[in-house]
Amino acid sequence: MKELKELGFLLDMGKRGLRLLQKEKLLQRWVTAYPEQLRPKLTLGHFRGDPEWWRQTKLDPLKAQWGGEVAAERLTQYLQPQIVTIYTTPQQLNQLLAENRLRNDKTGDVEILKRFWKPPEMWQYKDLVHRFLFMRIS
Repeated sequence: MKELKELGFLLDMGKRGLRLLQKEKLLQRWVTAYPEQLRPKLTLGHFRGDPEWWRQTKLDPLKAQWGGEVAAERLTQYLQPQIVTIYTTPQQLNQLLAENRLRNDKTGDVEILKRFWKPPEMWQYKDLVHRFLFMRIS
């Protein structure tokens, strides 16, 4: 928050709270910086499961959410995901692996990333992450 204020993206309005400024510019910075700076630090591991195991799997959005190609496929019903991306917490990782029979595999097609936001209580897409994490913005 301090850095957002220093960069001119956040205005402290006192008792009225904080106001986000230059939203489009900030979004473009996010789109550029996320894959290069933040995302590589979030990797909890790579795994492998049964073929297309994810098609029948529902995630509890309070514990984990689909990202990447699976999230895009579930929204569009068009894509054939090559990589399965899940965001969860380190505390939920072992349970997620056991429930979905995922095995550790450095070259596996399942990547699990650390969720860096609070779980959604009310979110339109329930077990999918926000589109900023899996869709490119032009």
